[in-house]
Amino acid sequence: MLKRKGSGASLNRVEKSVWMQEGLGAVQWMVFLLANSIAVPIVLSGMLHSTVEETVGLMQRTLLVVGVTTFLQVRFGHRLPIADGPAGIWTAVVFLVVETTVRQGAAAGEALRLFEGGMLTAGLVLLGLNVTGLIRRMLALFSSAVTGTYMLLLGVQLSSIFLKGMLGVSAASPGIDVSASGVSIGVFAVILVLSMRGASWLRGYSVIVGIAVGWVAYTLLAGSGRAEGGGGIGADAVAMAELPLFELPQLFAWGWPAWNAGMTATAVLIAFVLVSNTIASAAAVGRLVDELEPGGSEVGRGDGTSDGVKAGAGTDAGAGVGRGDGARAGAGSAGAEVDGDGAGAGSAGAGAVGDASARAGAVGTGAGVGGGDGARAGAGSAGAEVDGDVSTRAGAGGADAGAGAEAGLGASAGVSAGAVGGTGARAGVSALPLGERLVARSILASGVNQWISALFSTTGMVSMASTAGFVRLTRAAALRPLLVACVLLALLACFPLWTGYLGAIPGPVASAAIMATLIQLLGVGLQSIAAESFDQRRVTIIGVSLLFGGGLMFLPAESLQALPSNLQYVLGNGLIVGTALCAVLERVWRLRREGDRGA
Repeated sequence: MLKRKGSGASLNRVEKSVWMQEGLGAVQWMVFLLANSIAVPIVLSGMLHSTVEETVGLMQRTLLVVGVTTFLQVRFGHRLPIADGPAGIWTAVVFLVVETTVRQGAAAGEALRLFEGGMLTAGLVLLGLNVTGLIRRMLALFSSAVTGTYMLLLGVQLSSIFLKGMLGVSAASPGIDVSASGVSIGVFAVILVLSMRGASWLRGYSVIVGIAVGWVAYTLLAGSGRAEGGGGIGADAVAMAELPLFELPQLFAWGWPAWNAGMTATAVLIAFVLVSNTIASAAAVGRLVDELEPGGSEVGRGDGTSDGVKAGAGTDAGAGVGRGDGARAGAGSAGAEVDGDGAGAGSAGAGAVGDASARAGAVGTGAGVGGGDGARAGAGSAGAEVDGDVSTRAGAGGADAGAGAEAGLGASAGVSAGAVGGTGARAGVSALPLGERLVARSILASGVNQWISALFSTTGMVSMASTAGFVRLTRAAALRPLLVACVLLALLACFPLWTGYLGAIPGPVASAAIMATLIQLLGVGLQSIAAESFDQRRVTIIGVSLLFGGGLMFLPAESLQALPSNLQYVLGNGLIVGTALCAVLERVWRLRREGDRGA
């Protein structure tokens, strides 16, 4: 009996420890969601010269939509720990539309109603892409180079925003706030040190600890007069005190939606951008989840669809060097036929998806499937030749590139497959280790989320690729804490007074916390690009994409004013241009080389 009591007490302690970890994880996710959500409504309210009540109302709607859309994606969409947040492209559109409308002397309300109509249109386009099956063809565009380029450009773009926030630089205050800078740099350092050198139990909570320490320090400095109050709306104590304790967010707060040709065309373009963002985010975070919790995502284990990505748990694809080198392809990862292009079941190494440029041979051709370690490609494997490269890049969904998978052996099964960010096998129709059903669910949820954003008059939401950095930094791969955080955030949105006070998180502190996660985001991008060997073709494509995409980020906004407004939205975003350029160059160059070989 004593032993049973002791076992029961031990079990209770374990359960309490798990609940405590998940509770702290939920709080940390909530802080992350909040930090990524409050900036847009505050800035937009400033442009609209909104009152405190109107600003808090917009914040309520934004937090509610972030909580609901993230919950829908995590529970029914991609089922990955990815936070939704205001889409950068939608944010740029609403800022530009409002600024242009006000400058022309018209009321901003009309522009906001057009913006609502645009989000409804984008949601309809996303649902159409899902129903028609065009999403499957779009997957072919996302190689390791494209996803890596996207991650690097995103990191550079966000770093400029959050560095300004860390230094206290804004349009109203163009000079550096020395006190705020000192606090934010301290927060940045605390998060990095805890995530790298802290105790194992503390590393996962480095972000929330850093924010807590920074908030206290900033409050003390503000009280001593050495720093400005950094809370935006929180500084107006009188107006804050008049806010009601409980109030539901308003529907169509900007009025009924409206449409015109220009906004409709823009919405169609934005829908395709949202698709690329969603796929890249799911690929990146899915791979990280499989690192932290092997077999924990559909990116690594497949979802049973016939796209050559049926990786189960546990089989090692050692690329000719045996097990234990990190190249983990799932059981059954041999690619089933895709689009009828001749990749026989069980053919060519660990899930090479066959198409015109990557035909995996007959069963057992150089792949050794069924022999030895289950999916072990040997040195001379005929496998799947891609672009005439020396090595065969027979990919396995979610497989990690093994330490001994050398390109020169002609059988680097796993080099392409192990692309960080989940870019997966380059050889094949599906360039990502993402199952069709996963992508279909994610895009369907994304379309519904655009409608929810329009319903509550906020900027459109999208899965944030920057979550990859947060997940890697905090090791927060479990879904339950994020789902709990979504529910808490949605409930918080019903309490205007609490929303206003939480919106008073000092900007420099929140910026420093997110800036720390960008390090891991850039690491994901670099590892994704390095997953395949560098030849002159890849170097040129990636270099051109980074140069033009990064260069556009530094162009003055005035330089594009001569272009039509819908082109201004797209060409003014270096992230979109650089990623699209990389995808187009990869596709065109590949088709040209295939044509040369065919001739």
